[in-house]
This record gives sequence, structure tokens and C-alpha cells, in this order.
Amino acid sequence: MTPQSFSFFLHVAMYSASHGFNAVYDGIQQRYAERKQIMNVVRKHEDKSKKRKAKKN
Repeated sequence: MTPQSFSFFLHVAMYSASHGFNAVYDGIQQRYAERKQIMNVVRKHEDKSKKRKAKKN
């Protein structure tokens, strides 16, 4: 393997690794945002349920 081909290989490998990392990181951030949104909906529903129960009593 010539130094030029090794340099090219190394460049491509590092470029691919950084794109893979970014894709994984973006996926994690997206799942976190979705989970946070779901938790907000659940909390609002629980609050409404508590208010309804308080009105009945």
C-alpha cells in the first residue's frame, strides 16, 4: 500500500466514522425529544385526571 493510498483510506475511514457518529447522535436526540413530548402528554393527562377526581369529591 502506497502512502497516498493509505492516506486516502484513512481519510475515507475517518469521514465515514464521523458521519456514522453524527447519525447515531441525531437519532438519540430525536428519541429523547419524542420521549420528552410523550412524558409531557402523560403529565397533562394525569393532571386532568386529578382535577376531575377532585371535582367529583
